[in-house]
Amino acid sequence: MSMGTIKRSPENQRKSIRFSHIKFKIFLLCIYIMVSTTVLALYGPFENIRRMLIGAVLTSSHPWVIKPFYPGSILAKYLPISVDTMSKG
Repeated sequence: MSMGTIKRSPENQRKSIRFSHIKFKIFLLCIYIMVSTTVLALYGPFENIRRMLIGAVLTSSHPWVIKPFYPGSILAKYLPISVDTMSKG
């Protein structure tokens, strides 16, 4: 047996394969949760959450991220009021 190889028993190989499957399932679950939460927040019935998320993205340095998902008329509706506009009113 060479220096770099370690021989595993069949039982340890099965445990290793099971652990890999569990890690893969947890990874898929995390991806599913991230995608479904994003879709629910942006297209679901929660108007305040949608307003906050879209407003935050539009005022950040990356407004291009949200533009493919909504037409310009809807994005204009969610654009936050600036401090200058509030002081004039």
